[in-house]
Amino acid sequence: MPILWLTNTKIEVDSLDENFYNSIPEIEKGYINMYPNFSFAKDVVVAKKLIKHSYKPIKEINLFSGGVDAFNTLINVYNPKLTPFCVLGADIPLSDKFGLHNFANHIKESCKIFNLSPCFCKTNFKSFLNYNNLNTLIHNIDHYWHGFQHGLGLISLTAPIAFKSKVGTVYIASSFSTNEEKFRVKGVASHPTIDNKIRFLNSRVSHNGIEYDRLDKVKNISTWIKQHNQPLNVHVCWKTTSGKNCCKCEKCTRTIYSIFALNIVSPEQFGFKIKKNFFEQSKSMLLKYKEFPSYYTFYKPIADTLTPASAYYENLKWLKDSKPADIKS
Repeated sequence: MPILWLTNTKIEVDSLDENFYNSIPEIEKGYINMYPNFSFAKDVVVAKKLIKHSYKPIKEINLFSGGVDAFNTLINVYNPKLTPFCVLGADIPLSDKFGLHNFANHIKESCKIFNLSPCFCKTNFKSFLNYNNLNTLIHNIDHYWHGFQHGLGLISLTAPIAFKSKVGTVYIASSFSTNEEKFRVKGVASHPTIDNKIRFLNSRVSHNGIEYDRLDKVKNISTWIKQHNQPLNVHVCWKTTSGKNCCKCEKCTRTIYSIFALNIVSPEQFGFKIKKNFFEQSKSMLLKYKEFPSYYTFYKPIADTLTPASAYYENLKWLKDSKPADIKS
């Protein structure tokens, strides 16, 4: 859809779900509000026939990737009728057979803990697009995936299983909180003003967890782990496709620091195996990390949470004194 709006291209189809067709203008409004400087064409979809689907919803779906956002939403909305929906080809390319195998196993093991059966969808919805051309089209304000495709692209994949299983609600986890959004100068295509406007069949979409920042989500997951005495393998790593966290990259470091600051569970109970030199290496990495000034918006809540009672406080208190010059706190 965003490609049609941005290029003023019309598409004609023989038939289309009536609820989805009627939701298109509201979805587009979300993009217009997010990107007021862009020109979005109107009435780009022509359907010869609209089909109305009616059924009594009996199932729910949550998009599940096994990370912090996904586990937080799974815990928030858990019920026995829930089906975790896992996309193969989103974070890990289809060409990485080893990575996809490990990812699928991680999802299966995680869902087993909650006594849920996952549904897998293999898709080339990222690999068939020319992102270089699309990024030029949006003036490189962000990657097309993050800025335009993310939410709508993932949610649309659930439509076939929603039809087959009579799904009433599709949950998608928030990537950012309302507090974190003010630090973002670029848009992000998964947002309640877009996702919650998507309708198809008898299904509605619920963008879940925007009231929580990342530290809140780590706290929610840690609390669940402690209450249920059940470790979780929360995979956050950008660097590996082995199904394990490297415990060295920025995202692993941010999550481990959060766990230590909260002092509810150990990193091992969260899926991290840290080494003795973790604190020295992580501090050195962050201070050299070119994105750290902007990422400090994620670290300030961690610093504010740190107390002498926090695990390894002496190793982490340097965060309280770190205020990069271009960050206004």
